[in-house]
Amino acid sequence: MLKVTTEAQEWIKSQLKEAKAPEGVSLRLFEKEGQIQMGVSEPQDGDKTFEDDDKVFLAVGPTAAERLKDRSLCTQETPDGASLAIGAAAE
Repeated sequence: MLKVTTEAQEWIKSQLKEAKAPEGVSLRLFEKEGQIQMGVSEPQDGDKTFEDDDKVFLAVGPTAAERLKDRSLCTQETPDGASLAIGAAAE
């Protein structure tokens, strides 16, 4: 199963808050044309969801969840600040 680090969870929640995302909307990872994509939407049927305080902050589409099942979602520092990254196999 995809592991989400505490730093990634906090980054996602802060980005959703900054974007003033409506209630029920989360960050969503999904596969499109063989690549993992990222967007903001309501979770879809079959998504694996991650919650904090009974609110979904991350939804992962079924195909993306399968591809990422042994990975971790973390943050990395870039010249523009922190961003999300898919890390090595989760332990």
